[in-house]
Amino acid sequence: GTNYLVTVSKEGRIVVWDKTLVVLHNLPSAHSLDIKSVSCHPTRNSVFATSGDDGTIKVWDTSKPRPCSTVYSDPDQPPALVSWIPNHENLLLVTSRIGNVFIFDVESKSVISTLYLTDREFRTLRWNLSNGKECALAGDDVKVFVVSVEDGHIKPKYSNQSHSDFVRGLAWSPVDGKLWSSGWDKQVIKHDL
Repeated sequence: GTNYLVTVSKEGRIVVWDKTLVVLHNLPSAHSLDIKSVSCHPTRNSVFATSGDDGTIKVWDTSKPRPCSTVYSDPDQPPALVSWIPNHENLLLVTSRIGNVFIFDVESKSVISTLYLTDREFRTLRWNLSNGKECALAGDDVKVFVVSVEDGHIKPKYSNQSHSDFVRGLAWSPVDGKLWSSGWDKQVIKHDL
């Protein structure tokens, strides 16, 4: 199918673009507060998810007349980041603003598995696409975490605190599968899991 790009702005503007940067959809925000994150579905080009400061996760399907559906709402555990789990049609990996990471099923609208990692907000995550089961996480902390997602369960796999300031960049090498991180401390660190 055709690949699309979805951009969101903090004040709520959502734009869906085609690969030539033609605007296909200019959607009004359904979040009452700032949008924190967006993730495009890995196989269904018309579907993406957003999370907001209003404590909600919304799933959008631009092929439908009413494209937006609220699938999660919890102001006590507001989502920070959302990401579709590779090779799983209906599962999102969600980080909360209070340090939890959980697997969320958008069909049943339920949390399947939860893991507490830190008391800080996560700002970035990256999947290891060579296996689709490992996800690196970092945020308002010096720590880098890797979690393993298999059979509907989330487990801690790795933790490192070599940085001396907030970690903002994560990347998995396509050559050797190693994880790299960068932080405000101006360090780039290679991690051996």
